[in-house]
Amino acid sequence: MCGIVGWIGKGAPFKNKEFDSALQDLKHRGPNHRDFVLVDNKVFLGHSRLSIIDLESRSNQPMKSNCGRYWIVYNGECFNYSALREELSKQGAVFQTSSDTEVLLQGLILEGEGFIKRVNGFFAFAFYDTVTEEILLGRDRLGIKPLYIHLSSDGLRFSSELRPLKRLGVPFSINHRALNEYLLYSYVPEPLCLVSDVVKLAPGTILHYTPKGEATQTRYYNLSQPGPQIELSFAEAATKCKEKIEHAVGLRMVADVPVGSFLSGGIDSSIIASIAQKLHGGIQTYSVGFEGRNFFDETNVASRTAIALGTKHENIVLSDEKIFNHIDLFFDAMDEPFADSSAINVFLLCKCVKEHITVALSGDGADEVFGGYNKHRALRMSLNPFYRSLLSAIRPLLNTGSSSRGSMLKNKARQLHRLSIGMGKSTRARYAYWAAFSNPNDVHRTLVNPYQGNPSFYDLLPKKIECLNDFLYADQNIILPSDMLTKVDKMSMASSLEVRVPFLDHHVVDLANSLPSSFKIKGSTTKRLLRKGFKNDLPSEVFLRPKHGFEVPLEEWTKTVFSDRIEQFIQKDFLDAQGLFLYKPLRQIFESNQKEGGAETSAFLYSFLVFQEWWARINLIDG
Repeated sequence: MCGIVGWIGKGAPFKNKEFDSALQDLKHRGPNHRDFVLVDNKVFLGHSRLSIIDLESRSNQPMKSNCGRYWIVYNGECFNYSALREELSKQGAVFQTSSDTEVLLQGLILEGEGFIKRVNGFFAFAFYDTVTEEILLGRDRLGIKPLYIHLSSDGLRFSSELRPLKRLGVPFSINHRALNEYLLYSYVPEPLCLVSDVVKLAPGTILHYTPKGEATQTRYYNLSQPGPQIELSFAEAATKCKEKIEHAVGLRMVADVPVGSFLSGGIDSSIIASIAQKLHGGIQTYSVGFEGRNFFDETNVASRTAIALGTKHENIVLSDEKIFNHIDLFFDAMDEPFADSSAINVFLLCKCVKEHITVALSGDGADEVFGGYNKHRALRMSLNPFYRSLLSAIRPLLNTGSSSRGSMLKNKARQLHRLSIGMGKSTRARYAYWAAFSNPNDVHRTLVNPYQGNPSFYDLLPKKIECLNDFLYADQNIILPSDMLTKVDKMSMASSLEVRVPFLDHHVVDLANSLPSSFKIKGSTTKRLLRKGFKNDLPSEVFLRPKHGFEVPLEEWTKTVFSDRIEQFIQKDFLDAQGLFLYKPLRQIFESNQKEGGAETSAFLYSFLVFQEWWARINLIDG
């Protein structure tokens, strides 16, 4: 795992100082080595390396081909690189290193961009041909690794993060539609970016850029259209899924540095840790919890699961004091505003884990692939006319439901209230409503330039939403890359920790997407395929405990420890000068939250806070 940055155009408009500053902004992504090259005064390629495979300096980047014609910078891992290396050697490739980077370089030289279809891994890369003066940018199938791009009359700029683009002269003006959606959903849906004229390269896409300044994009991978495509019984499907997941974990154990695993005690992380322990033994596992907050703490069940699996386990218990001693470092990690509050947990977990290991396995992605969220049960129910009619009839009784996430009982009442409202909407509108964290009215009335059209991701929703698989397909296209994987990448790379996600091996995803909805959820039972496939591998407690999100006491914090931070940005002179938010409605929402609170209000204020902390930091960067 690393960071890349680059520019291609006519006559470099930068000096080495700007290149070096851009690369320095990525040092947390790769502390082991940093370097850049300026090729023919036309192409700048920079790389910041976190050494995982072949730790020797010979595998540093930017990497040049043996013949000197080709260059590559690459962020990610190719897990099947050994098999690909053997095949390429038979085609005449001569290797100077034992790295996966050189395998990707040689594969692109010998087979062209079609080689990417053979790579099993996660990545973002730039590949330059000095003869044709063309560059290829590529991103992995599911969007696990990020790649920001900016096209203008003077060339193409790209980076693993936003900040280096400002160093390279990209003007940082706010995309108002993206700001609207960020405040509503807590993240910026891809391909949008909060900075105007910057976009994220879509997952499974290659961008081809020519010397004439022409940019074309090609999809080399599309998520399988959901629906039964192969004929298997439920038991056969569960066995096949288990085999694919076990193989995916095995591939992701490959490293020349220590590998461990996150373990919350939930189904997903327990499956991954169980497989890793069986394959290698003595695996180190880690969980995080909150001191004195039982509703938000999972360390007890994680410890019991670790004992059953036989892993070497460590619980990382966070006090409020420890969290807020690190909060400025947390905000420093936001190169683009991201307000999923569980990122705080992930940030501190990764920071602690990095003291022991360099690579961690994670259960991320299982919910979006196998149907694990409460909303998935609700979405499946929403397709049933009986449930829609029932909830419509009792909706008046639910309008007094709790708006709090502060306890299990209050959270259930809140979810039931939102369920009833969503049932009265069209299927697409229902999906968007249940995806939102903030109240749309709060967002629209506080912005100088409110956007009230359909969310940008409407185009990514299936044309017809007829079953659970359609909703999962939408999650994989929208929430997975924009929220879950963004969180994992930004928070882990802030501590130079590589996190690998076996459930998002494309073979696992393709198989799951080819299976009927009923194999995933039936009645109130979620992730049926995983429960069936791994029932003999895990303690029964893992399967019996209710779904528990990786949450923080955000409602309390926006009234207490975050209150002063939020209020310092709700100043009329400051907001008028910034030109994005309206003072009066913001002040009203803030004061209302101090008195009453609620999940939607606290989510909105936290999103506002994260944006302003980012704004303060990004404006310190020279551009």
